[in-house]
Amino acid sequence: MSYAPIRACGRGRSGGPQSISETLVWSTPYILGGLAVAFAFKAGLFNIGVEGQISLGALASVFVGYAVKDVPFPFHALLAITVGALAGAPVGGDSRLPQGQRRARTK
Repeated sequence: MSYAPIRACGRGRSGGPQSISETLVWSTPYILGGLAVAFAFKAGLFNIGVEGQISLGALASVFVGYAVKDVPFPFHALLAITVGALAGAPVGGDSRLPQGQRRARTK
């Protein structure tokens, strides 16, 4: 068995500031998605729309980040994050709507 891929992965994540930054960029959405699922389970909900929420929220944030001009940096970042959250929220709500309607009719 070759251990080259494992060694390459280790070098990639600890190769320097750029590698650490890339690791954080790629892992943060998965970590936040996992936290969203854990929070929903703790609240007694079953959130199956996390992947769609992340995708649509990221797409909306990128669009705002690219299309909106003449806004100072802190407000621009806050605007992009807010629009991403508002765009992703209905996707999770849509996936839970039939389940909630079933529960309301059966109880």
